[in-house]
Amino acid sequence: MKNKSEFSVMGMPVHDVPQFEEIQGKDWISYGSDDCYGDYLESLYLGSSIHSAIVNGVGSMIYGKGLDAVERDDSEGNKEQWLRLQTLLNSSDDELLKKLALDLKLYGQCYVNTIWNKARTSVAMMKHLPVHTMRAGIADSEGKIHEWYYKNSWAKVNDRQKPNVIKSFSTEDRTSASTVLQIKRYSPSFHYYGLPDSQGSNGYVELDIQVQSFHLNNIKNSLMPSMMLSFSNGIPTDQERADIERKVYEKFSGSNNAGKLLITFNDGPDTAPKIEPISSNGSDDMYTYLSTEITNKVLTGHRITSPLLFGVSSNSSWGSNAEELNDSYSLFHNTVIEEFQDILLKGLSPVFESNAINLDLFFIPSKPANFINVDDDTTEVVEAPKEEMSSDIPKPDESCLEALILLGEDAPEGYELIDEREVDYEDEDRLDGMINGVNLASVIPSTSDQSKEQDNSLFKIRYQYAPLKIDQMPYPSRDFCVKMVGAAKFYTKENIYKAGRTSVNAGWGPDGASKYDIWLYKGGGSCAHYWSRFTFLKKDNQKITAKQRQAIINAMDPAERKAVTPKKNDPKVAERPRDMDNRGFLPSNKAAQNIKTPRNPAPKKADN
Repeated sequence: MKNKSEFSVMGMPVHDVPQFEEIQGKDWISYGSDDCYGDYLESLYLGSSIHSAIVNGVGSMIYGKGLDAVERDDSEGNKEQWLRLQTLLNSSDDELLKKLALDLKLYGQCYVNTIWNKARTSVAMMKHLPVHTMRAGIADSEGKIHEWYYKNSWAKVNDRQKPNVIKSFSTEDRTSASTVLQIKRYSPSFHYYGLPDSQGSNGYVELDIQVQSFHLNNIKNSLMPSMMLSFSNGIPTDQERADIERKVYEKFSGSNNAGKLLITFNDGPDTAPKIEPISSNGSDDMYTYLSTEITNKVLTGHRITSPLLFGVSSNSSWGSNAEELNDSYSLFHNTVIEEFQDILLKGLSPVFESNAINLDLFFIPSKPANFINVDDDTTEVVEAPKEEMSSDIPKPDESCLEALILLGEDAPEGYELIDEREVDYEDEDRLDGMINGVNLASVIPSTSDQSKEQDNSLFKIRYQYAPLKIDQMPYPSRDFCVKMVGAAKFYTKENIYKAGRTSVNAGWGPDGASKYDIWLYKGGGSCAHYWSRFTFLKKDNQKITAKQRQAIINAMDPAERKAVTPKKNDPKVAERPRDMDNRGFLPSNKAAQNIKTPRNPAPKKADN
C-alpha cells in the first residue's frame, strides 16, 4: 500500500465593497453583508499601526483647538448666542466634538443623540452614539429615514436582543424627546451609511495587518519553515510524536532561544537525526517590498500630502522637511481637514439653529510643529476686485523701512527700566501724569519737539514693536512686522509719527495708499502686533528712586495731577488692528468683507 500525503490550501479573505441592503423580515438596513461592517472598520483601526496613526491624527486636526466664531464678541446678540452654544456643549457628553471628529474620519459618519428640553423649544443636550451600534430604518419614498435602531452589538450571537427604536432628529416633529442625528460624508450609491474617505485602501490596511502577523509568527516559530528535523530510528506513536514536537518547540523556537546549540545522543550515524535547512523562497524580500508599498498606498488612500505630518519618516533632509511640512500642511488642511470640518459643522447646524445659534463657527486650527504656519494675519483668499486683493499689495519700500529702523534706539545708557507694558491709552494718561508730576520743573514741557513731550530730566519714554518673538504670533507676519520685530529698537512717539508720513509699509493705507498712521494701525488691517511702552529712570539721580516714584505721585495734590495730565492718545493706540472695527480695514475695502481670521486673545507681553 502506497503512503499517502495530503495538503490543503488556505483561502485568504477577499476585500469587497460593503453591501448595505434590506434584510427580509427586518425593519432596518444591514450594515455590510454580516451586518457588522463597523466592527470590521474598527478591527482595521486597531490592527494597523500606520492606519490608526493617521486616523487619530486627522481626528485631532479636525477638532484642532476647539470651536470659535467670527465676531462672536462684536454685539450683544452674538455674545448671547455664544453663551447658548457653550451652555449646550457643557451640558453634553465630554469631548463630544472630538469623538464625532474621530468617528467621521474612521467610519465616514457619526451619530448624535439629541435630547430636547421639556418644552421642546431647544436641544438641552447631545450625546455621542458609537457608529457600530446604529442601524438605519428603511427610508420612505422621498428617501427620508424616520427611525434608527440601536443595539450594543449586532453580532449573530445577539440576534435575540431587540434593538431600541429612536426617531430621527427633526425640527418639525418634536414629539419624541430623544432623537438621532446622522452626519455623514456623501458616497455615491450609498444612501443609508457613509464610507470612510480611505475606503479604497482598506485592502492594503488588511495586508499591513497580515505582514505584521507574518513577521511576528516568523519570530515566534523560528524553526519553521527554515529548518527540517528528521529522525531515522523508526516512526513513533502519535503520543510520542506530540511529546517530541512539544519539547523541540519549547527548547528552540521563539526569539529568546536564538543561537542555542542542538545536542543529540545516538547509537550510530544511521539513527542520528538529520537537520536540513530549507532554502528561502524569497518571502523576506517580498515582505520588505510589501512594507514600502503598503505604506505608500495607505498614505495615498488617506490623501496624505506628507508622511511627516503623522510621524512617518521620509528620505529628505531636515531642511527640506521643514519646507515640505509647511506646504504639505497647508495643502492637506485646505483639501482634507476643512472638508471634514465643514461636514461636521453643517451636520450640527440644525441643532444649533434650533437653539437660536446662527454664528459663523469654525475650528481653531492646530499645528504639528512650531515652524508650521496655520494661518495668515492678512486676509484669506476672497472674491474681490483685483486692486484690493492682498496679493497685489507691494512690498514695503526698503529704503523707507530701513530709515525708520535707523531712527530707533537701543535702550538708553545711564537709565534703568522701571516699567514695561502694552500700550493702553487710559494708562498712558495716568503714567504720563505720574512722570511729569515727580519733576514739577517740567510740568509744561516744550511743544516744539514731540520726542521730548514724554521725557524730562529723570525719565525717558520709548515704544517698541511687540511682541519681540515672531514665533509667539499664531499667524505668519508681514515683511514690515518681521523687520520691525527683528530690529528690536526703541522709538520716540515723534519718530513713529514721522514714519507714518513715509512709505514704510506701502499698500496698507486708504485705497492702497503708501502712507498711513502706523502709531494707530501698526502693520495694517488685521495685524496682531501692538506697541509696548517702556519707562526708563535715570540711574544715580539725587531726586527719586524707582521705589520712591509711586509715593511721590500719591502725595501730590489732585489739582497738580490734573495740571500735568497730557493730551490723551487716540483709543486706537491701545488696540491691535485685528481688534478694531472691520479688522482695521476701511469700509470700502471689499477684501475685508470675508475675513475669517479669528480675534484670538492678544499675545502676552514679550519676554526680553
